[in-house]
Amino acid sequence: MSKRTKPKPSGLKPGNQVVMHSCYEARKEKYAGKVWTVDSEPWDLCGSEVVRLKGYNGGFATEFLKKWEPKPCEFEVIKDVYWDDWGHLRKVFRKGDVCKGKLWPDGHVSAESPYYPGISDSVESECIVILGEGSQL
Repeated sequence: MSKRTKPKPSGLKPGNQVVMHSCYEARKEKYAGKVWTVDSEPWDLCGSEVVRLKGYNGGFATEFLKKWEPKPCEFEVIKDVYWDDWGHLRKVFRKGDVCKGKLWPDGHVSAESPYYPGISDSVESECIVILGEGSQL
């Protein structure tokens, strides 16, 4: 009987963003490409290092999680974008603007408004074109 070796510590910490890979859950449509937030320090469960993920019941083996950072991207606004500000719509991107944002694994883009410094949120995909890819998200 061969002795199972412990995987090296993942280094994951609460607040890290991760995606599932090379496991059953990663292939399920419900979880594919989803960005999870680590909600606990790692602990040992029957020889596997596991963490709790926000929105997922139970521990999840860290060997099937990959730390993920959004990729920087540039996009052109093809339709004015408005965000809700306590019941008031505010124009946060104007048609023709070229802006920098973050591209997430599920394909959505988040960005800071050039008109309201420090305010950022998701940008509706039908309102932008990612530059360099030549396709509308």
